[in-house]
Amino acid sequence: MTKLMIVAGERSGDMHGANLLRELKRREPSLEAFGVGGDEMIAQGLDARFHIDDLAFLGFAEVVKHLPFIRKARRALVEAARSERIDGAVLIDYPGFNLSLAKKLAREGVPIHYYVSPQVWAWGVGRVKKIKRLVDKMLTTFPFEAEFYRKHGVEVEYVGNPLVERLADREPTPRRAFFDKYGLNESKRTLFVAPGSRRHEVETIFPIAIEGARRTARRFDMQILVAAASARLAERMREIAPTDDYRVAVGDSIDAMANADYGFVKSGTSTLEAALLGLPMTVMYKTSRLTYWIGSRLVKIDRIGMVNIVADEMIAPELIQNNLTPARLEEEAAKALSDDERLATTRKKLEIVRERLGEKRASENAAKSILEALGERSAR
Repeated sequence: MTKLMIVAGERSGDMHGANLLRELKRREPSLEAFGVGGDEMIAQGLDARFHIDDLAFLGFAEVVKHLPFIRKARRALVEAARSERIDGAVLIDYPGFNLSLAKKLAREGVPIHYYVSPQVWAWGVGRVKKIKRLVDKMLTTFPFEAEFYRKHGVEVEYVGNPLVERLADREPTPRRAFFDKYGLNESKRTLFVAPGSRRHEVETIFPIAIEGARRTARRFDMQILVAAASARLAERMREIAPTDDYRVAVGDSIDAMANADYGFVKSGTSTLEAALLGLPMTVMYKTSRLTYWIGSRLVKIDRIGMVNIVADEMIAPELIQNNLTPARLEEEAAKALSDDERLATTRKKLEIVRERLGEKRASENAAKSILEALGERSAR
C-alpha cells in the first residue's frame, strides 16, 4: 500500500489535487492520502488534516499575522510524515508554505514531487537552486516552465495543463438552460465578472469591477453575470453591491464564461480558463499597497495575466493596482465591444493559448510519473 501526503493551499490547487488523487487511486486503489486540501480533494478521499480555508492567506501582511498557525500546521504535517512513514509527498503550487514544508520533509528523507510549479520564473529565480536541492521532480503545467527548469538542471516533466483536461471532460449546460437558470435574456449580450475566489479579493476588487461592469452594461445594453466561488462569497458580493442589476453564478464559472461575450477577470487561473473558452477579457488585479510594493520589486516580467504570459503577447489588456478603476474597465471593454473586427481578432489570438498548452492529460501523466518514481525507489 502506498501512503502519500498531498498539500494544496488554494481552490485551484484543490481542483487539480482532486483530479490527481482520483487518477492515483484509479491506478492504485489501495493508495491512501492525507494532508491539506479542500472539499474537492476530500471528496476524492483525502484525509484533510487542515482545510485550504484554514490557510487561505493573501498578501504579506496576512501571512505575517497568521505565522503562528502556519508554523503549527507545518509542524503537524512533518510529524505526521515521520510517524506515519509516508512513501512520498506531492506539493501543489502554494510556494510560500510548500517550499518551507519541502525543506522539512527533505530532512526526513521524503521523496517530493511538486505539481503545478511556483512561478519562480517570474519572481524568484534565486529559488531555483532551492527547488533543485529539495524537489525530486517538478511536474510543470506549462511547456515554457519545463524549458526553464531544464536550463537550471532541475529534474522536470511537462505533464500537460489540468485546465485543458478539465474543459475537455466537462459536459456543458445547454445555452438556453443556463440562461434560464440565472434569469438571463438569451438574446442579450452578457458581461462576465470574476473578482477572485478569496474574501479579500472580493472585498478589494469587486466594488471596482461591478461599477465598471454597470457602466459598460449601460453603454452597450448588456446583462451582468458575476462568478462566486462559494455561497458565502456570493452573499458578501450582495452586501457590497445590494441591487438586482446583476446575477451571481455560484460554482458555475466555466458555463458562465462559455456563454459570455466579454469578461472582467481577476488575474490567475480564471484568465486561462477564459482564454481556452475563447472569451475576450480585461485582466484585473489589486491588492494592499504593502503587498503590491513588495511584489512589484520581486516580479521580473512585464505582464501578470497567464493568458498573456502563455501567448507571449498582450492579448488581454491588464489593469493593475491604481490603474484598476471603473472608468478604465469601461474604456478597455469599449475598445472591443464597439469593434466587431477587433473582437474577432482577439478570439482568434486566444487560440494560441490552447495550441501552446497542447492536449496532454495532466492528472494522468502526473499520477503515472509519481507512481513510477515511487515504484523505482521501493525496488532499490
